[in-house]
Formats: sequence, C-alpha cells, structure tokens
Amino acid sequence: MSDPRQYILQAIRKNIEDSSEGCILTVKIEEDPSGTYLTIESDDLIFRTNAPIASKGNAALVGYLSRALNVPSSRVDIIYGVREHLKRVLIKDVSCEDVESRLYRVIRVF
Repeated sequence: MSDPRQYILQAIRKNIEDSSEGCILTVKIEEDPSGTYLTIESDDLIFRTNAPIASKGNAALVGYLSRALNVPSSRVDIIYGVREHLKRVLIKDVSCEDVESRLYRVIRVF
C-alpha cells in the first residue's frame, strides 16, 4: 500500500455503482465491541458496529451512513441483504462522486 489515498479510493470505487435513484453501496457488516466505524479489508468496505447485528445492525448501518454522508436516514435504504452480512445500500438522490468523497473522509485504515 504505497499510496493510502489511492488504495482507499480504489476500494470505494469497487464498492459503489450508479443507479437511476442515486448511488448503491456494497458493504459487509460485522460486530466489533470496540466501536462503530467503516474500514477496508481486501478491497471490501466493512462496517463494524458494537450493536448486535441480528437485532440492531441494519439500523446502526443506516444511522452511520446517514451521518457520514450527511443525508437524512430516509434517503438510506438497504435494498439487498436485510438479513445477511453482505448488504447493498441505496443512497437516494446523491451522486456516486459525492458518496466517494464523503466516504473517503470517514474510512479508517489500520
């Protein structure tokens, strides 16, 4: 990982796609008792949360993305994987370029 900025942007671009309604983000969700954050592993976007995934994981993801992307939670919709660890999330009325730049600011890389 010689250029961390390029590594992060490449991983984000791999996991977003344009939609007629906005931008679709592909993200995996995992439990982590140490906190709630977005990171990258093997070019995958990973959302880690201290909320129990089975009962509150989806709400934690929607809330986090709403705050991180500065959009109302009503414009963040899980369109695939409601009961799975791999999710596809529609960010309504936001371009992928905006999603990319906003995600770049909040992703943690270890």
